[in-house]
Amino acid sequence: MQAEELPPWYPFVTSRSFAFVVLFLFLLGIPAVSVWAHPPPETVVTGFFTKGSPTIRFEVEVDARCLLVPAKPEEELYVLHWYLQKMTEAETTDWMTRIHEYLAKTVELRLLPGGRIEPRFEFRFTTLGGGPLDKLDDPVMLRGTWEITVPNELTGYQLKALKDGEVAVMFRNQLDGKPVERISSLFPGEESYVLDVSAYSAASSASPVSPPDSNAPGRGKMVLLLALILVLGLGGWGWKRRGTRI
Repeated sequence: MQAEELPPWYPFVTSRSFAFVVLFLFLLGIPAVSVWAHPPPETVVTGFFTKGSPTIRFEVEVDARCLLVPAKPEEELYVLHWYLQKMTEAETTDWMTRIHEYLAKTVELRLLPGGRIEPRFEFRFTTLGGGPLDKLDDPVMLRGTWEITVPNELTGYQLKALKDGEVAVMFRNQLDGKPVERISSLFPGEESYVLDVSAYSAASSASPVSPPDSNAPGRGKMVLLLALILVLGLGGWGWKRRGTRI
């Protein structure tokens, strides 16, 4: 399958100059196409909690602009798929290395009562929402996944957007496959609310052990006694009938 050929106008529409042109047209009252409106980047962290599961899954989505221009990513347009295709293997490997440094200064994950945890995400390139990169103009995201064993003692889960971060952090969660309605958008230095996940601790998920039935031995003896009476009764009736015939 041949790679799709890039149109000659691609470098222009993805440059900062094009953004100034769109702004100029807007000031003149000429409507610009909304597809070129790029929202500021956010780092989205989603926790997945399932009752009975031995692990908790965390997913994080990082806008590629945060690695391309880490100082002011909000001033840049999306990094598009065609740009990623032109990057060398060494450049993409460098991104996969720097993404961990970026997260370490951007967000802190906490499982309470223990406190801060150190995630070890495995990353891949996707587009917005974790979908595959199909089109040349798909925005590029880096999506990481990590699972941790459910602690025996677990009461809450919380995020903190670290003060050294450059972008907002989105706090999203799912409980038993259903999205939690409450979402937090955290600016650097802010903490999220504490999500109550006490029902998902390893201790809560363990199956309760039924206490032994103290009446079980007594019932066994009673059944044995009834069986013995039945056998003796049938035996006596048989001998009596036999004697009558004689």
